[in-house]
Amino acid sequence: MEGETKESAIVLLEKNELVLGNIIEEENDRNAAGVILRMCIDGKDIEAGTEVSPNTKIDIVVSKGAGSFQMIDVSGMSESEAKS
Repeated sequence: MEGETKESAIVLLEKNELVLGNIIEEENDRNAAGVILRMCIDGKDIEAGTEVSPNTKIDIVVSKGAGSFQMIDVSGMSESEAKS
């Protein structure tokens, strides 16, 4: 399910008789918000294709997109002042 959206992951889990556990959001600058980064059972990452019993609770880790940062105010500064 990695690379899938949260919505499609929920459908896939239900189709495979699995239960959606926690949805954990994590900053990630390589994937858009809402994209599945990985899946976990009891806090341990699982690989795609891992066999699990029906009704197993699967947690999904979802990208929140890129993190934010504090931008300094450079208004009124010259280009060289702003770069330093």
